[in-house]
Amino acid sequence: MADRAQPFNPAVKFGELLAARVEWTPMAQGAASYRTHELVFLNDRLLELRPTRMERWFGLPFACFGLIWAGLLFTSGTQQPPGLRALLLIVLIPVSATGLYLGTRFMQNARRPIEVDLAAQRFVKRRVSLFGKEIPGFDLALSALHAVQVVPTGDSYDFTAYELNLVLHDASRVHVICHAYGAMLEADASMLASKLGLPLWVYETP
Repeated sequence: MADRAQPFNPAVKFGELLAARVEWTPMAQGAASYRTHELVFLNDRLLELRPTRMERWFGLPFACFGLIWAGLLFTSGTQQPPGLRALLLIVLIPVSATGLYLGTRFMQNARRPIEVDLAAQRFVKRRVSLFGKEIPGFDLALSALHAVQVVPTGDSYDFTAYELNLVLHDASRVHVICHAYGAMLEADASMLASKLGLPLWVYETP
């Protein structure tokens, strides 16, 4: 009889009881099918998870979409009868505003790199404000970090994506990045963990 696959046991796999207290489910609310960030060594004291070109420009089509619909609103709407003009306003204004908001949000979010400052002993993803709404970030002391975690997102999407998370000493986690290029993400996670002197915990499917 063939041996059954053993369930994933983090405490046994990584030799730490804390690993069993850590959640191994995805944290991110969404995932990208392209590589969103790459690890860059700026110097021996400063590292950066830099947004890729695709990540930086991903929001542009949404913004252009919003601008096109705004143009249609102003060029054709004024030439229509009052009833049709009102209907166009009801339809086009939300569509245009949504496109512009999403495009601007994506591009603003992608402009901020994630920095590891070994001199200041900080791991930072800066918060930004867009249209009065804050896009959250984090600012962590390196001494608070216990491990670097890589976990798959599962079957929630048409593709498998992978998360890079930071595990803290109290078994809580901080999400860093998520994308579908698993080998590249794991390589970045491995180099990051090595530079920080932390263990790398990678989930293994039973």
